[in-house]
Amino acid sequence: MKKIKMKNFYLGLIVPVIFCTIFLGFNAFLLTRAGEYLSLDAILDKQEKTGGVYGSALYQRTYYYKQRMFDRYAPETVVIGSSRVLQMRAEDFSVGFVNLGSLSSIDEVTDLSHALFETTSPGLVMLGVDYWWFAGDGKAAAFTRDPPVNHLTLSDVFTPFSWYTKGKVTAENIETILGGQSPNIGVSGIVSGDGHDRFGSHYQPSLWTGAVKAEDFQFKSDLAKINTGKKIYEWADKVDAGQWQKFIDLLDFYKQRKLRVIVFVPPQAPTVFRAMEDSGKYKYVAEMRHKIAETGAAYLYPVYDFHDVAATGATDCEFMDGHHGGPVVYKRLLLDMAVHDEDLRSRVKLPELGYAIDTFKGQASTLQGEADFLGLGCVKTPKVMPAAP
Repeated sequence: MKKIKMKNFYLGLIVPVIFCTIFLGFNAFLLTRAGEYLSLDAILDKQEKTGGVYGSALYQRTYYYKQRMFDRYAPETVVIGSSRVLQMRAEDFSVGFVNLGSLSSIDEVTDLSHALFETTSPGLVMLGVDYWWFAGDGKAAAFTRDPPVNHLTLSDVFTPFSWYTKGKVTAENIETILGGQSPNIGVSGIVSGDGHDRFGSHYQPSLWTGAVKAEDFQFKSDLAKINTGKKIYEWADKVDAGQWQKFIDLLDFYKQRKLRVIVFVPPQAPTVFRAMEDSGKYKYVAEMRHKIAETGAAYLYPVYDFHDVAATGATDCEFMDGHHGGPVVYKRLLLDMAVHDEDLRSRVKLPELGYAIDTFKGQASTLQGEADFLGLGCVKTPKVMPAAP
């Protein structure tokens, strides 16, 4: 009787262990099959073949991914900055273009600039300057950078459990990943279609179609941060001297390398811009805008200030949240700069830009069927598609 009880005990112990091992092994296979551990070169190789996007659900390797991308394509034109420049696209350029956006701070912009431009000089560098670089220590939006090479870890294989329980990864998604037929790479890229294309621009169809709820619905999140002075909406009266010196050092490096540089300030959604102005808490932003204009003139770098984007015709409906303009907004910015800058004008596809702006005005993306994902009462889908130029 005692032996039977012991046998049952061990069976009761072994069966769950076996089941857990199989399930964890399945998770490991799923992550590997999705391409979460591919090398950066393998990712770019696949993107060149399929035209898909890369969107990891586990790691933030963007810094090294963009570096490898630049080395591979040696582009004539680049844009560099935070996630706010990610909607500038290669499709709008007639010369080689790479988007070096998604950097966390002026420190990271400087790091990548030195890593790339010490030995290679693109014909034009477009530098997107965030106002929050100059408030306090400028690290309000900083994040941790993962290493360029990642390997399967024990914590990784437990992560998919939360995706399954929250419905973020469904049985249909699993079938797609295991089938290996998706042009996209990474769990996020395959499941949602969100990720970077092979030239570094970012796509977010899960937001544009309304498949996921917008984090800044009706701009409530950004407006709340303005009211409390949190994160990138930190209150300040003066430009931080240390942060400003970092900016000057960056421009000095560009000047030393004899790079042609266009400096621009990315926009806020009009409603959010007005809230910042009305608060009276952002005197440093006005100072920053004035100093950048003066400094650009001294360095002979054109400066375009889109913090207030109204002059371009952009509206709230063309934003992805309170501080990220969508692709249509960035086409407007690019067109505005090209009109005033002969060199940039020679690098962009003006007819295509005009067509896209006219066709998709009033929505964030150039996706037919875009939802009113911010809940602003926006009419999104073009009723009639005009002939392409």
